[in-house]
Amino acid sequence: MKKLHGKSAHVMIERHKCQNPSCGKLHRCLPSQLTRFKHFATEVIEDTCDDIVIPEDPESPEFVESPSLRTVKRWKEWIRHNAPNIDGYLRTAGFSILGLSVQFLKSGISLLEELRNNGGGWLATVQHIIYNSGGFLAPYY
Repeated sequence: MKKLHGKSAHVMIERHKCQNPSCGKLHRCLPSQLTRFKHFATEVIEDTCDDIVIPEDPESPEFVESPSLRTVKRWKEWIRHNAPNIDGYLRTAGFSILGLSVQFLKSGISLLEELRNNGGGWLATVQHIIYNSGGFLAPYY
């Protein structure tokens, strides 16, 4: 995976055999520091989407490999495009797992924005909830 300033790291992706007798396939378990179909670390994607890390200008003399402005724009559009679905997954998890009320579910509060406002780790949390419930985030091209 790629990190900031051109650094890279190798991450172990575990494989587990499905315990469902009708399946029995091997499944890869993506660690929270990776995002599906992305080369950069989840933390880098999250920080650039929240404007904590500003991508470097490739024309600057101090430029070191980091996400391009175009890549960051795509990431932001990917989150914006998936925001309604993310909120839906978070509301479903809140209702079925945490026992939140129907009144809360019908409120206009964006759970995604609440997570983002509470600090780092929101993207890994969102992915964990969505992918472990069998859902997915739609790609954005």
